[in-house]
Amino acid sequence: MELRKGAAMHELIAFLICIPLLLSFVPQYSLQMKNNRNMDRVDTIVNSAKEEARQAGYFTDENITHMVDEIVELGFTEDEVIVNVTKVPKYRTETFDSRELIEYEVGVPIEKKIAANQLFGISDEENKGTYYTRGAVTSEKLPYVESD
Repeated sequence: MELRKGAAMHELIAFLICIPLLLSFVPQYSLQMKNNRNMDRVDTIVNSAKEEARQAGYFTDENITHMVDEIVELGFTEDEVIVNVTKVPKYRTETFDSRELIEYEVGVPIEKKIAANQLFGISDEENKGTYYTRGAVTSEKLPYVESD
């Protein structure tokens, strides 16, 4: 009987150790959904701004301001939003040329990647990150050609 009592105690201890680990999955799922929603929204905003830049030939100041304002509405501050985009007009050519590419890189902070970070020995500073969406699109702006 004593042997069974000791085995039961080991099972209880193992169970009590596993409970916090198992319970960490619930808040992690919610946090992941929140982070994914923000990343999807940022992608949508940047995609819209990218299409406007494609028509204009570059990211205009108004386009950048509008894009940043929409991202700020998601709960980020203006200082947190990282924007590196082409601000010089690019023109469409008859054949593909890398000189017509409008490049963009927009980043937003991810304040918390893992919900129960302290449980896994991850500091709050290590638990932060930055989400970047980057790419390039070809300009659709035609060069101005004077007619004779």
